[in-house]
Amino acid sequence: MEKMKKINFWYVISPIAVIFFLLAANYFQIMNDIYRTSFAMFTILVLTFCYSIYKTIKKEMTPDLAVKLIIFAGLVMRIGYTIYTSVYTRSHDAGDFNLDSAGHFNYIYYIYSLHSLPDSNFHQFYHPPLFHALCALVLGIHEKIFHVTDFDSMKEMTKIVPCIASCISLLFMQNILDELNVNKKYQVLPMALLAFLPNYYLATGRLNNDGLAFMFMVMAIYYALKWYNNRTLKSLIGVAIAIGLGMSTKLSVVTIVFPIGALMIYVLIKSFKEKHFKETFIQYVIFMAVCAPLGLWYPIRNLVKFNQPLNYVQRIDGLTANELYCGDIPFFDRFIKLPFSFLKASPYNNAFEDYNISAYLIRGSLFGEFQFFNMDIIAKLMVSFTLIILVITFAAAIYVMIKGKQLSFVQRFGMAIIFLISMGMYYSFNYSYPFGCTMDFRYLLQIPLCGAYYIGMGLCLLNNSYIPNNIDVSITTKKPENTVETNDIDKKNNNKNSKKDNDNNQESRDGKTTKYNYTTIMTIAIGIIISVYSFLSILFFIIHR
Repeated sequence: MEKMKKINFWYVISPIAVIFFLLAANYFQIMNDIYRTSFAMFTILVLTFCYSIYKTIKKEMTPDLAVKLIIFAGLVMRIGYTIYTSVYTRSHDAGDFNLDSAGHFNYIYYIYSLHSLPDSNFHQFYHPPLFHALCALVLGIHEKIFHVTDFDSMKEMTKIVPCIASCISLLFMQNILDELNVNKKYQVLPMALLAFLPNYYLATGRLNNDGLAFMFMVMAIYYALKWYNNRTLKSLIGVAIAIGLGMSTKLSVVTIVFPIGALMIYVLIKSFKEKHFKETFIQYVIFMAVCAPLGLWYPIRNLVKFNQPLNYVQRIDGLTANELYCGDIPFFDRFIKLPFSFLKASPYNNAFEDYNISAYLIRGSLFGEFQFFNMDIIAKLMVSFTLIILVITFAAAIYVMIKGKQLSFVQRFGMAIIFLISMGMYYSFNYSYPFGCTMDFRYLLQIPLCGAYYIGMGLCLLNNSYIPNNIDVSITTKKPENTVETNDIDKKNNNKNSKKDNDNNQESRDGKTTKYNYTTIMTIAIGIIISVYSFLSILFFIIHR
């Protein structure tokens, strides 16, 4: 119960904080004011850092507190970026708040002004409407409650939706690390990566359906893991709602259906062998009864109304299509080659000129498809550190999959399966739809979670501080009595390994010198790299203009 209260606190307070600070920024007329907002962000982050130093000096800094402070700092960056970034800044397929076109803004305005769904599937109107309907709802509530008549002021409040989605996503990603039993001590570095990944800031202030769709994907992963560990109907319904609402936001959420579907098939086969097939099958029927209507109602509506295929993607026409087209580039140069010369070139992507997917993703994870003027030095440093972290991530993933024989199959291979399926669909999409804009990192927002997990679990294995996640439970509606809370296992595991860590991490030579073993050196090195990366990310998005 105490754990649930802590979780509820974060999930309740973060949306309230988003709404409060955006309303305050609007009222005090500092919305889109990058100077005053970035100064406030800087002040809050410095105070947070000072508090962490104080707690460290007092020897009261715990891994749990460190993770919470990182999450807090990540929320500050997301809310601050949302406040100082206009809805028109770094947007995609935006249009405007009128009925003259069919961009994302037009979609929102259509629902807000006409109180109905679009009467065509032109341009962005082919997307499911959940995100746009929520933004229209924010407009309506803001108008009714605050009696606002200035629409320029009103439309900035729609940023509440992607900002809340981004904050909730960060919280769920930490819960996923918990569910996979990553020791709290080794969650600090992966959570720093997730809290300060620049592309997550961009999704926070971007008024389209990417951020909300990503939130539902993360929720689906979390509840799928929770269901796998406890097999309760409540958790499986959580998966169904997350996938259903995700597909009501953006159909690309179907990417996460494949790994979760594979997990469900595995459990179904296992339940047949263990004589629990009937109970499992009933759960799956309920799952489909919840998920299918939520996820498929709009695609079926458009199929019937406009003869729109279920896997439809809006095509690019005219001069823009010719300028963005990269299908004439050799396959090797586009999909396989990693030209290290990109480290010396511009740190920003150019959808009209670039064609190499690997370089595009590395730069895109930081800055998307946008440029930031007079920030090239820091930007190039960030690109270099991203490449180093990418190498560390792949090494950690291989290490966990090969050496983690004590771990469960899901702990060893689950995130790798999500990664491979996501990348496979991404490469397939780029092959069949060869345009510069198709390479955008916003289509792979779930990938950093996979990498962050393997870094965290790799550090756990490296330091002999892992927790096997191999609880074998039957289909039930209650939590098994013998299930031990992760935090309790963490404490016992930490206590049990504390002496071993001290013995392993220090060696005496001639009674005078101390020599750290390779695990400690490697852990410290990874910590320094990720810390510098996080600092550069914070610095960049506070001082850029």
